[in-house]
Amino acid sequence: MSRAFSISAELPAHRASAALRRQILEYLQRERPDAGSSFPSEYQLAAQAQVTRPTVRKALEPLCREGWLERRPGQGTFVGPRLGLGQGVQPARPKSTPKAGVSGQPELRNGIRLAALVLPLGRDVSKPDWIASGVLAGLNDAAGELDMSIEFIGQETPDIDALRRRLVRSQPDAMVCIRAYLGNIMVVQEAKRLGIHCVMASGEFAELGLPSVYPDAVQGACIGTQHLIEAGYQRVGLMIPTISKPYTFGRMRGYQDALTDAGIAHDARLIHWVRPDGHGDNYVALRQYLDEQKPDALLVAGAGVADMFKPLVDEGLRVPDDLGVVMIDQDIANYRAIFRDYVPPIVMLPVEEMGRRSAALAVQLVEGTAKDLTDVIPNVLRMAEDV
Repeated sequence: MSRAFSISAELPAHRASAALRRQILEYLQRERPDAGSSFPSEYQLAAQAQVTRPTVRKALEPLCREGWLERRPGQGTFVGPRLGLGQGVQPARPKSTPKAGVSGQPELRNGIRLAALVLPLGRDVSKPDWIASGVLAGLNDAAGELDMSIEFIGQETPDIDALRRRLVRSQPDAMVCIRAYLGNIMVVQEAKRLGIHCVMASGEFAELGLPSVYPDAVQGACIGTQHLIEAGYQRVGLMIPTISKPYTFGRMRGYQDALTDAGIAHDARLIHWVRPDGHGDNYVALRQYLDEQKPDALLVAGAGVADMFKPLVDEGLRVPDDLGVVMIDQDIANYRAIFRDYVPPIVMLPVEEMGRRSAALAVQLVEGTAKDLTDVIPNVLRMAEDV
């Protein structure tokens, strides 16, 4: 720890814990230590700040709930997973300072407490998750505007009993599920049993009637394909993973709609399906596809799909000189590494807007004013010079 935390001895205990919490949060946001790295113990913090251990414990509890810190029994305190989700996630800052309630917790203007659920988070936090990071940033923005409080929940393997106990303790009014996994369904069912409203920040479960906020996959693929056609490319192909997800079929439809609108006949041979679990075979298959079908441009529908271009670029493939490319998903740092400092046009997923609208829908559900349980958000095409 590069600095000691300092609390005035004149502050009463409840104000001292709030001041210490604020100092720790400011330190984490400023210094951004690695997620999973060790953090001073209660004893060390008490000595640094000149306060009691109960005061330290009270300061740490909300930081652990929100994911900034993590306590591991028998091991100590560590920097939490929230910092490992990427840059730009800030704590919610209300417009005005709420007064303290009878429990010592802030009384929020609209009284809504929101839980942000990321499952499964896993322990590999070295790679930023730009989707979860963006949605969380949007949630934080909305929380600051609405004076909501946010609790962060993330764990590798959902333990429904442990999660239920945590939800009972924190008693959020609503929960936003970031990313879609089958484990979320079990969590949602338990939350609903507890009377907690749930919003899915993805479209995977919209057909089940769950309130959902997600990008328009059809529109995103359509504008990407239209850009390539308008740029003069004649044989525009689609590179898409063999994942049975609603957005996969939506992107296929958007690609075909753009071809139809341009008066171009569909050619199934220009659709290149990629196995998500066979990177070596994928590279060979991609080379064969390019040699045989000779597309002059590709809509690449998926960030992970782009990785197999690297061996081809190493062998001399020049993007965009030899092959025009539009990407869907904004894994910009990865694209820059693959294409040697060139970032192709990108269909940007509205992840921060997903967070903001998920929070808004959660408020409507709590207040009983929700009219539409599905919110589909358009994507935006960003040109190479703009990203």
